[in-house]
Amino acid sequence: MSENTEDYGTQLRSALNRKSELPVVYFNGFTISMGTTDALIVLKYHDEQIAILNTSHIVAKTLVQQLGGLVASFEDKTGSKIMTASEVGEKLKQGDKDDDSD
Repeated sequence: MSENTEDYGTQLRSALNRKSELPVVYFNGFTISMGTTDALIVLKYHDEQIAILNTSHIVAKTLVQQLGGLVASFEDKTGSKIMTASEVGEKLKQGDKDDDSD
């Protein structure tokens, strides 16, 4: 977990300096599940499963909180709300309905 005595900037610089040694994964979708002992995240790229992440409940919750805070900070600083995949899908469906009525 990233909550230790090392600051985030130092951790990020360290990881970036090792990027040739560490796997770098881009994903644009995911599936999640929670079991009795851990959480499972399946990363997807264009609906193709590309990686599996297993983690404890504690780390999963911490990740959710920190990502949520990061996105909220970005939205506040830019004055722009980032839509979720579900929100984008709904907007596209609305656009399709509007196109059909022409």
